[in-house]
Amino acid sequence: MAEERVENVEEEPFNQMEDYSDDEYIVRRKRAPVPTMKVTSAGLAKAVAEIFETTRAKAPRVACFAHASVSAFVANSLLAIGAEPSFAEDSGEATQLAGIADSLFASVGAVSKPQAEAVRAAVARANASQKPWALDPDDSGELSLRGYVAKELMRRYPAIIRGNPTEILALSGIETPCDDAAATTAARRLAEVTRAAVIMTGAHDRVCGENAPVAVLKNGGSLFVRVAGAGAVQGALGAAFLATVGRARRYEAAAAASLVVAVAGEAAASKAKTPCAFSNAFIDALYEMKPADLAKRAKIDIQD
Repeated sequence: MAEERVENVEEEPFNQMEDYSDDEYIVRRKRAPVPTMKVTSAGLAKAVAEIFETTRAKAPRVACFAHASVSAFVANSLLAIGAEPSFAEDSGEATQLAGIADSLFASVGAVSKPQAEAVRAAVARANASQKPWALDPDDSGELSLRGYVAKELMRRYPAIIRGNPTEILALSGIETPCDDAAATTAARRLAEVTRAAVIMTGAHDRVCGENAPVAVLKNGGSLFVRVAGAGAVQGALGAAFLATVGRARRYEAAAAASLVVAVAGEAAASKAKTPCAFSNAFIDALYEMKPADLAKRAKIDIQD
């Protein structure tokens, strides 16, 4: 369920107050401080399995904004876990879709100016409707338009942000060589400032949250680097899980997105040796996945 709104306006961590739109003030409200989360590997794996099972039962509708080159992969992956994907590019339809969907996934990959307007409209409607959403700052660290759009959307209260180390460093504003330590620091800082759960992808995904330890997920499939859209799938699944458990459990929803994709990738890699075969096997693995198997196969390290 969406978090309850209260009347006191939260002190902003950002300086450019004039850049905020009306919908951002709807959701940026003062709340009680988030308590330090007590997380164990077994507990998080169990929570992920439960989220996955509930999502399959509830079949949430996810409004998706992703590049056309990966839309089919994203849609088929959502369908495989039991969710219902919907897509729109027109600003008017984007607003309508965000209003009727249960959650929203917004990627800035290869975004055009009209598409950027559609995403802005959708995010505004999602925020006004208290519906959680996930942000994918695809290639935003290297290209100007999508970098601008990603930083704008970052301020609009996403519940999950997922990206690779370069993208996370760019969003966090930290200018430093991109090594594991610096990127992890950036991911933790981004989580604290935006109050989103942050998935930083890599050889081992890391999930960070406000007042939460870093969860390092050591499952994965080696052929992901040869398949376009794996990151978008992770973000879209995160949005589906948010629809099930709500923004308050965004850390667990982010961990679920990372772990489900990774475990399905392992299963696919055991059967497929080429990228095309891997893509099909990955979707099959999502479809065949059982919550108990997911919890059993999870490899999670918790780092304070």
